[in-house]
Amino acid sequence: MSVITSKSSNRLLPSFLQYRSIKTIGKVDGIIHKHFKVGDKVEVDKTITDRDLDVFTEISGDVNPLHINEPKIFHGAYLNMLVSYVMGTRLPGPGSLVVKQKMRFPHPCYVNQTVTVTVEVAEVKRLVTCNYTIFSHQQKVTIMEGDAQLLIRNVYSKM
Repeated sequence: MSVITSKSSNRLLPSFLQYRSIKTIGKVDGIIHKHFKVGDKVEVDKTITDRDLDVFTEISGDVNPLHINEPKIFHGAYLNMLVSYVMGTRLPGPGSLVVKQKMRFPHPCYVNQTVTVTVEVAEVKRLVTCNYTIFSHQQKVTIMEGDAQLLIRNVYSKM
């Protein structure tokens, strides 16, 4: 898999993910540490391909005809995986553990669409609450939205 370097973090990223914004402050033991507050957000663009659908169908075993017959509707679980990726690696970031999540799919997602996954910090208390959306550029609609409460564990401390 080819990789690109994020301008803001100098970390290697899979080439299929393009970051528009990310806030990093400081380093602990050589690992970039993110500080976040209400209103912080990150956006990730992804073009969803036939190959993505085929691989996810094989891994999940979900051969529902809605996903394999034309027009192919993409798995909601795959879209949630994109949200999980952003929350677990970018915002809030490493150490994030989802303890509660609500999601809604107001419109279907079809193959060969470019989507933007947006995660925004809504509340910082004992649990961090993030709101998220996935927007389809071709349909010009939100295809997934929701919120999640996350427990943040310190993965940067020495064992």
